[in-house]
Amino acid sequence: MGIVTAVLGGLVGASGGPNVEFALIAFVTWTILGLFFGGIAWVVDTLSVWRRSLARRSAWDRDTALQALRERYAHGEINENQFESMLQNLKEV
Repeated sequence: MGIVTAVLGGLVGASGGPNVEFALIAFVTWTILGLFFGGIAWVVDTLSVWRRSLARRSAWDRDTALQALRERYAHGEINENQFESMLQNLKEV
């Protein structure tokens, strides 16, 4: 887009020759805008990936704790009331 604007804009009113200054300014402007909005898109994408990884880690930790709780109950280390209480605590986290 920047190159098209630079070429077409540089030829407009080119009776005295091409307007090189306008072409350069248009190209630089489009380049800066592309970098700016590209940077914003990169930051948003990076933050969303980071947030998803935290959510996965949290779910994995919760599943691991739930599995350990089930194993303790199955081995008879805790009774049913303790199991239900601990399970409720895990659901709140």
